[in-house]
Amino acid sequence: MSRPVARKGIANGEIIGPSSRAEHAFVTLLTTDSFGPGAQVLLHSLRTSISAKDKDVAIRPVVVVLVTPEISERTRKGLEGFCDELLTVEPIANPYAENSHVSGWVDSGFTKLQIWGLTQFERVVYLDADCLVVEDIQELFSADVDFAAAPDIFPPDRFNAGVMLVRPNLDVYEDMLRAVKAGALPSYDGGDTGFLNAFFPKWYSSPLVRTGSTSSSFSTCGGNTMPQKVSMARLPFIWNAQRTLHWMTHAVAPGYWGAVATRVKILHFSSSPKPWEPEGVRKKGELEVKWWTTFVEMHMAKNVT
Repeated sequence: MSRPVARKGIANGEIIGPSSRAEHAFVTLLTTDSFGPGAQVLLHSLRTSISAKDKDVAIRPVVVVLVTPEISERTRKGLEGFCDELLTVEPIANPYAENSHVSGWVDSGFTKLQIWGLTQFERVVYLDADCLVVEDIQELFSADVDFAAAPDIFPPDRFNAGVMLVRPNLDVYEDMLRAVKAGALPSYDGGDTGFLNAFFPKWYSSPLVRTGSTSSSFSTCGGNTMPQKVSMARLPFIWNAQRTLHWMTHAVAPGYWGAVATRVKILHFSSSPKPWEPEGVRKKGELEVKWWTTFVEMHMAKNVT
């Protein structure tokens, strides 16, 4: 499996080349054109969430979009104004395709593993393209751990792979690829989240992440094969607040969502339909309105500039 290959990216009208590197990167991934609107809104929300005091900092986190070769030139062009780099990566097929409940996971469902190969960066904050950044999240980079993620809705003793803090590492990356090729680890959901939970089996027993701190625990990853020592930590739910919780509880017990609503850092529109999909357009609850408000603000900003 080859490493990610760089394409040019555009930020503020300037071409950002390989020599313009930052220590940290925000990364998202596109394996289908249909997620293009989601990625644009995510990246707009990320850009506008940066605190005013940080706007003049010389070296800010690089914003990177990983795309597979199937992504159209139109979608690529639509992303250039929102990111610093577009990196073309090889798709990694899902070895558990027969157990997958999402058809799009079959041919490229494990491509997310490519983020462990981005060793030009010290730390990466990965966000699925169906996320919305609500507050400045740069403080995540101050957590001195190799891996951190937030709990899933179910089962809650597993993490959701839609938002992750990762320290890229070629040894871990290659171990992951070997495990995928050999089918050495199970995936309870038939996708990358299940596989990564098997690869990082001690995540649930790791301490809560503390930004600006080195508080973490060293555990063995790789399941029972090809073990690596990595430091892991748990992120609070507010770092990956999944819409599913709102859907399941708000109508009858709004207190569940209310307990986290004012503290949410990242809103994750997991499950279908997505806000930009035809069925999702017709289904506009308060969270979907947040997404569409950001969408409108994004287009208004483009018209102004």
